[in-house]
Amino acid sequence: MKQSERLLAVINQIASDIKGLLQKIANITTPQKYVMTMNAEHATVSKNNFTDRTYLMTLGVFGFVHLDFTTTDTPAKFDELGHFPDDAPLPTHLVENQTFDGGTVYIGQGNRFNKKGNVRPWAGDGYLLTGSVLQPNQRYIINMLGFFKHKT
Repeated sequence: MKQSERLLAVINQIASDIKGLLQKIANITTPQKYVMTMNAEHATVSKNNFTDRTYLMTLGVFGFVHLDFTTTDTPAKFDELGHFPDDAPLPTHLVENQTFDGGTVYIGQGNRFNKKGNVRPWAGDGYLLTGSVLQPNQRYIINMLGFFKHKT
């Protein structure tokens, strides 16, 4: 192989590596949105456009959760209010917020939540749960920040 051919091969490899790196950077700097499905047994979306009312927005490992819902009954501790789609990233640690009335909601890291009630972990895998009782027929607007990563 001639020296010019080797140089061209090295340049092509560098260009390919740069292209791959730029694609990774683009993926990190492009926000991703995941809409939450609310559990109608305990909560409904407060406005008609549900995609703008309950969602997770991620940028790299940083996540912003926006919730705007009204309770339909009195959700008890560990009741499921909603869940994110299976392709949504999960929190690396507990993401929790205390509401104005002393209730709490959280998204936990870890085990798959068992909706039948056999397992009640502190962590619900992509589920929004109540940590303590919320008031019935009350509107809640909650913003939470956390670190998120995709399942491996």
